[in-house]
Order: sequence, then structure tokens, then C-alpha cells
Amino acid sequence: MSIEKDRPDKSGLASEDNVVSPVSLTTPSKWVKDEGPGSALALFPGNFTARLGRVTSVAGIWADLQMGESGTAASAEADGSEASKKDLPPTVEIDAAGDIVLDVTFETSISTLNKTRKAELAASKKAGTQPPDRSTLKSKVRVAYRVNLAALKTHSKYFSNLLSNSQFREAKLISDIHEKLAQLKIAATEADIQDLPWIPITDDDDATKAAGRENAMEDILNIIHQRPTKTSRGTMSYVTTLAIVADRFDCVAAVARVLNTELKFKWPLTSNKPLRSEDGRPTETEQVL
Repeated sequence: MSIEKDRPDKSGLASEDNVVSPVSLTTPSKWVKDEGPGSALALFPGNFTARLGRVTSVAGIWADLQMGESGTAASAEADGSEASKKDLPPTVEIDAAGDIVLDVTFETSISTLNKTRKAELAASKKAGTQPPDRSTLKSKVRVAYRVNLAALKTHSKYFSNLLSNSQFREAKLISDIHEKLAQLKIAATEADIQDLPWIPITDDDDATKAAGRENAMEDILNIIHQRPTKTSRGTMSYVTTLAIVADRFDCVAAVARVLNTELKFKWPLTSNKPLRSEDGRPTETEQVL
């Protein structure tokens, strides 16, 4: 794995109100993992936007973190307000004793939402069931996952690099908060969720063209933590989404094992015979996945 020397890692960690300045980072995937010629990452933009803004409510931690930092103060519009029980998003305890929180915002385009609604409506008509509630599909969904840092680093090269390499702000954030919790004689595994390091990640649908990716993310994190998946039987479209998200976070091996064993997913048969066009003529495209 290689890390670009020009990766920024020093700005925006201090503010006037014990708040970490939100810093948008467009991070090419090559900063996190190498891309081979056959990598699925070549199929979609290798970047994501990480917002460093979630903080802990443990008294004094952020005041201490400000000391010695040279970052600039956050603006009045900054969204990195101190985490409290009032503004916490829906949380999923992948590990009740987890020592960090992945604060993930899933952004879905209108075109993807419309496509998903049409597919769900068609499926409900075919099955003779009530159509799903349209309000359940949203363009922006934020979910916080309480997870175990060691498990992430063991099964995901992406998280291993991002959360342990000192050149990344996320790694420093975790180290600083865990150190301050230790000084307060609070074990991170026993701390309230709002007192843990919150690592914001934004995930868009450029690669998957799928809504409901928060469910795939939950299953992937369960797999990483060697826990049962929430989904007991995956459709082809869901498994495809699962595979793309797993590829982004570089944990394909762990996910593939579960797909082939516990979920017993049956891949459709493929053929190297050419597809035929609407007029019945053979094309140059083979019938392979």
C-alpha cells in the first residue's frame, strides 16, 4: 500500500468551542490501497469525502486537544458540533463494546431512488403484496455504527491503513481520544457511544447505483466482526451491492467466505455464447457476469 506524500494531515483540528473543524477530503483510493488492473475500483471514482467533525462530550478532552494544535478555528456554519444524545443519528451496535464509531452518511441520487421505487413497485405487483412505503427511501441517510477498531484493522486493509497510519487525521483522532479517556480512567469499551471517536465517512451511489446501502454496510461490518448477517438470503442485486461496497473497504475476502458458506448464495450460470440483439443477431458480447 502506498500513501501520497502530499496527503494533507495537519489542518483543522482546533476551534473556539471545543469543536473539531470539519474538513472535506477528496481521497483517491490509491492513498488507501493499490489498484490492480483487475480491481473493481477501476469501475468507479476512487474517492470519498470524509468530514472530521464529530467530537466527544467527555469534559475537557477537546479543550486539551486544542492545546498545541495550529489549526484554524471553525466557521459559524461548521457542522462539526459536539456530539450529544440529542443530535446522534440512528445507531447500530455491531459490537456493544466497540471502541470507535463509524458515522456514515449514505447519499443516493434521485435517478437511483426512482429506479429503486419502480423496481419495488413492480415486485410488489408481481407478488400481490402491498407496495412499500415511498418515504423509506431517502436521498441522504446517516447511520452510526459502533465497531471494534481491532476487528476493522484485521479484516479490512482500507480501515487498517486509514485508522492506524499517523499520516491520516482519523488515526490521530482515535489515538488522542483513547488517550484522554484513559487519563479519565474510562475504558473505551465501556464508554458511552457519544464519548468515543466518531469517524465520519460519506458514501455515494456512483458505483453501486443502489439505494439502501446502509443495510449492506451493516452486513459487511457484522461479517468483519464475525457476527451473523442481518440479511439471511441475498438477491443478485443485493449481493452485487455488497460486493462493490466490500471492494471499496477492501474486505472482499471476508465477505466472499460468508457468501459462499453461511449465506450459500448460488451464482447464476454463465455462458460464453454471444448475446443476441433484439433482431436475433449475435453480438460480440459474451453472456458472462
